Amino acid sequence: LAAIPLHPMSSKALLFAALFGVLLPVTAAVAFLNLKSPFTRRGEGGRDVLGEIRSSDHYATAAAYLGWRAAVAGGQGDDFVQRHALSRDTLETGDQLVRSLLQMMVESYGYDGDDAAAWSEFWTAEAILESKPQTWTLCKAALCAAFLPNFAHFSGGKWISDANEEMQCHASSCNQDYRVQAGSNCPDDWLVFCDSM
Repeated sequence: LAAIPLHPMSSKALLFAALFGVLLPVTAAVAFLNLKSPFTRRGEGGRDVLGEIRSSDHYATAAAYLGWRAAVAGGQGDDFVQRHALSRDTLETGDQLVRSLLQMMVESYGYDGDDAAAWSEFWTAEAILESKPQTWTLCKAALCAAFLPNFAHFSGGKWISDANEEMQCHASSCNQDYRVQAGSNCPDDWLVFCDSM
């Protein structure tokens, strides 16, 4: 872990992602945990829209980065940034980190997964994150294994940590206004987090 220049939990996420064959989307998510959020504000088109499909800030961040890369390759990068309330400077810094981490995992750790070897910038976020039904499930498994024991369960209208403490999501989180949907199943009522205050 010491050779990976990230917070130890993020480094563990990369190692688990490599084991599960989902290195690219997990790298896209954790790179920005070690920088800053690429989102400039909440609201229309931003984190809420990109994370809505999975109620996940990690998914939203990966979708923002991967979608931006595809938009840049298609000559529409600035439109994507504006539509989704993103910071181009943060995305460009994150892009350097994502590429260097992927290169390190391939060269130093022998990662040979399809997602890194055959990655095309023209792949959309959906093509990467939703290409196989198990892709996002494996991404969540890598993040959960890495961030253990940082879990919270939604119960009684509030988030409760594994230490039985009440928690709140950050105001910028797509889960900040989370409500249990009628008939929801247990997995949607849990979240994993990298840090808390």
